[in-house]
Amino acid sequence: GSPPELSVKLPKLCDLPAISSSWETVELPVDIVLLAVEDCEFLSCFAYLKEPFKSYHISTGPVYFGCMGDDQGKKMKIALMRCSKGPDVPQGSLSVSKDAISVLRPKAIFSVGACSGLNSKKVKLGDVVVSAKLITAVYKTPPSRDIGNLIKHVADGWKAPLQNADEYNA
Repeated sequence: GSPPELSVKLPKLCDLPAISSSWETVELPVDIVLLAVEDCEFLSCFAYLKEPFKSYHISTGPVYFGCMGDDQGKKMKIALMRCSKGPDVPQGSLSVSKDAISVLRPKAIFSVGACSGLNSKKVKLGDVVVSAKLITAVYKTPPSRDIGNLIKHVADGWKAPLQNADEYNA
């Protein structure tokens, strides 16, 4: 079926900042880097950035910065970047992550996107899936203790930004 209708308005590519701010204005390190491949993933993340701006670094290319968090808690500094699909292609997640780590020094990097291969009886379109470990054909990497603790409680109090959220949050 069709995906659920969102309660937030997603920006369009033409709504993104056209002018880059000087790299000297960027406050480093950031808390989290979000990597997106598809426009819809990128724009979905951008919609939640507070006070967004774009800057450019020779090692990372364009990076969109902003904050996320509620008004009562500490705001987290977020960097939003694009990468190509696949880890080992030009501008793929592996090289973009490596450059982001060295320049932005984040506490965590999250790859934002669709997840396939899950049991369709346990998950439905629009669910948020958080990986507890990074698995490739050769390696299994558990998250750090801090991120592991965060993952355990990632859904606490979270409500999907949907028009009829009560139907989906049941």
